[in-house]
Amino acid sequence: MDLDPQFVDMGFKLFYITEKPDGEMVREEILMNSTNTVHVETLPAGSLGLPIAINSTYITGEAEVEILQPGILILTKFKRWSINHTSTRPKTIRKVASDRNDIQFIIEWLAENCERIRFDEYKGKAKPELLAMIGKYYAKYADNEEHMEKLRSIMPDDWDDMLALPEPEPESTMPP
Repeated sequence: MDLDPQFVDMGFKLFYITEKPDGEMVREEILMNSTNTVHVETLPAGSLGLPIAINSTYITGEAEVEILQPGILILTKFKRWSINHTSTRPKTIRKVASDRNDIQFIIEWLAENCERIRFDEYKGKAKPELLAMIGKYYAKYADNEEHMEKLRSIMPDDWDDMLALPEPEPESTMPP
C-alpha cells in the first residue's frame, strides 16, 4: 500500500510523522528517528458506540486527514477512561494516561473552537450513562478549576444534569 510519506505503517499500527521524512530512510528509520510521532488509532464503524455510517467528520492538518468529529471522539475516550482509570496493570495505566491526555486535548480544542460534546450523535450509550462517565472524570479532576470550566463550556446544557447524578460508588482498589 502506498502511503503519504508522513504516514508509517508498522505491522497493524499506523503512525503519523509530524515532520517531513527524509526520502532516503526506510519505514523503521523514519519512525525511530522522528521526535514526534502520533499513533493513529483506527476503529471499525459501529464499535465503541460509533455510528455505522460516519457523517460527522473533521478534516485536520496539512495532510487533510479526515477524523471523527472531536465532539463525538471525546465520548469514546471518556468511555474507555471511565472503565480503566482505576486499573493497576502497567499496560492499562499507559492507556489510561493516553486517554486522559487525549481528553484534555480535546476539551481544550472544543473550548477554543466554541464546539460542544455531541451526545446525540454517539450511539453506544444513553445520555445518562455518558454523563455518569464524564461525572467520574469530573470527580477525579474537580480540583483543576480552569480545566473543569472548559469542560463545562463544552456541555453547558448538560452540566447541571451531570452534577445532579448520584455520586459514583467508591472505586475498587482490586485490579480489574
